[in-house]
Amino acid sequence: MPSIPLGKTLIYYVCGFAVESVVFGMYSVVALLSTRMLLKRGLKTKANKNLFAITLFMYILSTLFWLYGFVNTASRVTAFVDHPQDPAPRIPGTRFFVLSNAVILINFALSDALVIWRARLICASEHRKYMILPSCFVVLTSLSIAALISLRIAGLWSVSLTKHPAFVKVIDILQINGMFLSLLSNLTTTGVVGVTAWQHRETIRTGFKKTTQGNRILKLLLESGVVYCVMGVLGLVASLTRLPYNTLGDLFIPISVLLASAYTPTILLMVNSQRSLSEATFLGSIDLSDDCPPQTHATATSFIAGASSLPWLAVDHAEPKLALSQGELARDSDSVMSGTTILDEEERGHRHKISNATLV
Repeated sequence: MPSIPLGKTLIYYVCGFAVESVVFGMYSVVALLSTRMLLKRGLKTKANKNLFAITLFMYILSTLFWLYGFVNTASRVTAFVDHPQDPAPRIPGTRFFVLSNAVILINFALSDALVIWRARLICASEHRKYMILPSCFVVLTSLSIAALISLRIAGLWSVSLTKHPAFVKVIDILQINGMFLSLLSNLTTTGVVGVTAWQHRETIRTGFKKTTQGNRILKLLLESGVVYCVMGVLGLVASLTRLPYNTLGDLFIPISVLLASAYTPTILLMVNSQRSLSEATFLGSIDLSDDCPPQTHATATSFIAGASSLPWLAVDHAEPKLALSQGELARDSDSVMSGTTILDEEERGHRHKISNATLV
């Protein structure tokens, strides 16, 4: 491919970095709010501590990537100003550009791993076996990224190696392979979440007249997973789209990595806005704890039981008999429980998993 004047290539870098800066700014706001929320809630559980550490690491890595992008763009602008007629000036600040683009892909693998982890927590036990497939895809994605980083490091010490056709071909294959495996991982994970959301919806519909917060959160996770998959498809297509200077993926992939890094903090904030801060009220009127609060709906049975404990009703004459048969009492109880269904142990445990999966 013939060399392109620096002024033309500079347009790609400046435009790409401008969009990256906007996305990174939004990511910074989301990361700050989600970190504040996690710290306010307290890092009492191991899951919350791990999530906090991973999201913080991803943000630090993204910050370093953005800072180097600034240095790279500034160096190219300076070189163009100093040597406007030189089509290929020597720019020391751009030496690690391709390596930084490879290292930031670590956030892709971490984001995919967090998606699978959350899906495994909320999926039913009989569906957990299906999570093995996306887990394998994430492992293969991580290996592809590790191999890509290794080759980029090797290219820093051997300029002649980077010009070898086989080396360039392997780099292209690893980049496309990583994007494709990441897409497969998210597609399969989103499918498992979709099945879980549907089964949970069918279970709840029999006992609740309105959509519960649990259903809304599962729907949110499913819809966000679909959006995440669409972003993966766009990234794969961009990597295959040639431009006069490299590919569209060179502009889109850094932006999509920042969006992927912001995915988990964004979901945390959106889930937190969908439910109360109380874990016990995560699914509306259902109490997930063992010490349930006092019953708020009176029935004939509860009235009889409660009246005997009231001192001003403790009279000597015999208790009045209510003109209700046992069947009517049962029907009365059932009519009240249509709004607050009693959960068996399996369903209670499953909802605990959904609550833990949100980690807020």
